[in-house]
Amino acid sequence: MSMTRSILAAGAVGLALTAAAPAHAQYPEKAISIVVSASPGSANDLLARFIADRLSPVLGQSIVVDNRPGGGTRIGAAYVANSPADGYTLMVHSTSMLTTQAIYNDPGYEVVDDFVPISQLARGAMGVIVRSDFPADDLRGFVDYAKANPGEINYGSAGVGSIMHLNAALLGLEADIEIEHIPYGGGAPTLTALLGNEVQMTVIDVSTVQSHVAEGTLKVLAVGSTERLPEMPDVPTMQESGVDMTATLWYGLLGPSGMPEDVLAKLRSTLAELVSNDDFVAAMRERGFQPPITDIAAFEKEIAGGAALWRRVVEEADIEKQ
Repeated sequence: MSMTRSILAAGAVGLALTAAAPAHAQYPEKAISIVVSASPGSANDLLARFIADRLSPVLGQSIVVDNRPGGGTRIGAAYVANSPADGYTLMVHSTSMLTTQAIYNDPGYEVVDDFVPISQLARGAMGVIVRSDFPADDLRGFVDYAKANPGEINYGSAGVGSIMHLNAALLGLEADIEIEHIPYGGGAPTLTALLGNEVQMTVIDVSTVQSHVAEGTLKVLAVGSTERLPEMPDVPTMQESGVDMTATLWYGLLGPSGMPEDVLAKLRSTLAELVSNDDFVAAMRERGFQPPITDIAAFEKEIAGGAALWRRVVEEADIEKQ
């Protein structure tokens, strides 16, 4: 082959490789938006801003938190599900997107099909909470009281289909007790109702009641984690208490399905390093969160399992869909 042909051939190969290289090889090339399906100040919003502040300098681009509340978190989630899968529109959400999906006939998205998990960010443990004067000091005693007094215990939640609602409904199913649901407009008014004895129990993230427990106005009968919490070593788990269930929360960063593999890989590797950092874990604990699961396959399995679980709970507890 002549020198000229060799040069031309080499040039052709170079052009072919350039053409084959993905257009997003330099991702990110512009600002990234992280959508939150809730108002500023919510747990999802706080996590999104915490992550954005630490992820932006690593990726070399600004990250904007875009709050899109409404529709029981459906509006923001549906927006992301229908956004271009290019890595520039992401979402911080939680287990509640699964319960919302379970309770609505047309939520506007299908979690397993429409989203791809990028990283779990944190976890939370829910607990069975009652007033300090409730005539039971543990979950076994609560179940015995409920069976002896069917229909006399009301439980509060943040609303129909909320994670609080469906976890309490699951408790009723697993413990075979009759407890009545009273929905409120959020976790805070639910706790106000509990303190005022409008309801006798709730299942809520234990981090939200620690100050009330310290003051002696509320008590935690059991936690929904698989192991006892370091900050509550004397409180047994639900499973230790004879109720075969867990009640946990995950918070995660997700994107629309179909994101380019190299973009997804870059985000996952970057987030994996970030969330496993000791300073990050310590900061999460200070805010009442538990460390996340870092195995992406385990996260995917948890999402799929949760989607099936909450649909089953809605059906078996005969909860009217919206």
